[in-house]
Amino acid sequence: MGARKGGAIGRTRWTGALLWAAVLAVGGVSASCRGVDPNVLDDRLRTATVDAYLGFLDAEFGGLEASGVTVEALRERHRAEAIGATDPASFYAVLRRMVVELGDPHAKIEESERFWRGPIACPEQAWPMLAGDDLWLALPESSVRTTEELAGCLETWLEGIEGPVSAGDPVAIALLLARSAAPAWGAGAPTVWLKLKGVDGHPVLSPHGASLLLTGRLGTIVEVDGVLDGVDVTLGLFRNMGKLREPGGEFEKELGPRKLARLLDPEVPLPPRQLRLDSSTVGQPRVERLLSTSAKVRGVSRVVAREYGLEARVLISPGGRPVAYLRIGDFDRNVWPGGEVPNEPDVEFLESLCAVTESLGTFDDWIVDLTGNHGGRWLDLGTAVSFFLPESQAQIPHEITAWLPERRWGILPVMERLTATQGRADVPHIEPENLFILVDQGTGSSAEIFAATLRTLAGAQLIGERTVGAELPVVTLEAPDGSRFAVGGLGGMTEPCGHFQGSGLEPDVRVELGSPDVAGLGPRARRERLRLEALRAALVRVDRAEL
Repeated sequence: MGARKGGAIGRTRWTGALLWAAVLAVGGVSASCRGVDPNVLDDRLRTATVDAYLGFLDAEFGGLEASGVTVEALRERHRAEAIGATDPASFYAVLRRMVVELGDPHAKIEESERFWRGPIACPEQAWPMLAGDDLWLALPESSVRTTEELAGCLETWLEGIEGPVSAGDPVAIALLLARSAAPAWGAGAPTVWLKLKGVDGHPVLSPHGASLLLTGRLGTIVEVDGVLDGVDVTLGLFRNMGKLREPGGEFEKELGPRKLARLLDPEVPLPPRQLRLDSSTVGQPRVERLLSTSAKVRGVSRVVAREYGLEARVLISPGGRPVAYLRIGDFDRNVWPGGEVPNEPDVEFLESLCAVTESLGTFDDWIVDLTGNHGGRWLDLGTAVSFFLPESQAQIPHEITAWLPERRWGILPVMERLTATQGRADVPHIEPENLFILVDQGTGSSAEIFAATLRTLAGAQLIGERTVGAELPVVTLEAPDGSRFAVGGLGGMTEPCGHFQGSGLEPDVRVELGSPDVAGLGPRARRERLRLEALRAALVRVDRAEL
């Protein structure tokens, strides 16, 4: 990644012990001499793959200290089991368990398409979420089954198609999905909350860790352990929704069983859809209702509003004070002009932010809403945060560090350590008397860097829930088996800001909702309620600041 205009690049030569890349280069030569077939997941390919993962972590993962684990401990706990796995599903399950121990919200594994060309699925719209100090799993009421009950269901669903399903036949899989489609399906389906303890016998403490362990091959079963209605239970969940990969592309959204079945085979007969709304969510207060009486600020292009979730309004506090409200849904853009992602800040995003600040820049009170903002491009984070940075702050206090091959010495590369930082962009400076930033457990990565920077350098107060804890840039490994492994790389916050990798940012004003098993809210309604209460709390604090 190059530096943006106004940024700086620091370079430091490193010529010490060999990096993992060099070791893998030599290892790859010897492995090929031993006849490793990249299309056969035997013990030799499993060995090469797990060693590549471990070497990559040793050299590139920037969160080892924060995780409290060592590469040596991971090797001792997981290497032999991974090498001894008897099938691809078991092998990738070991790798996922190893990765969960990192506690890194950026960590992600994509299984090799060489050994599984079907969808990678999640079980029946299971939704992990933190509430208080506990991890909860939201499940559609119709999917709550004991492992014995699920085994009986699966036997019925597989009748006459078990062989083709095992072979990955798309028509058979589509039929299996159609048969297993939950009758109560959708955002309003009645929800049951399980206090989650473990997935397939592995303890899990975070929503991200739960999502990693729940993910697997379409049509497989995963067991979850927890407390349901005060009773310890083990439930069986059927993986019947997820992402369908196709040659040359991928469906980015999580698709339910009906849509997946239709994509796999448009001719598959689907059972009638019976959507039952959960009466507990009807009539719940919505953020949109609170915002409906506010004045919307002009100047945000439709493209930027759609791509970044950018919205600006003038709110009124309970005490009658005008408040500037800026919502940034994420720092990602799905569609770029010309199709190529530029290595520079997004001009349209910058222009829309300039229009907002021209209208609202003189307001004394600002609320920046980052709830549900998962992060995105580092360069566009730099654009947004620069508006609020003190003019004396020349640098954004976050850096990205990477090892890059510079030249070769014999057969081994000499690596150069490259550090990228961003300078404060040349934009108008906003200095409100009171700056509040709304965050929740969906606020991560670039959005967290935004919040951490302005809390330290602009006196912002964070309101809401503890954030994700994804401080590091993302680096990716293409493993020998064809799987892809992403993890947080080197770098992170710099002085005077503190680190939050793995732990997240604790808000200055914490918004607590009731226990999810008794609150009567589904996961989407609960997330919306959190955002509403955080916004209300910020408006109240606007008035308190004047007293």
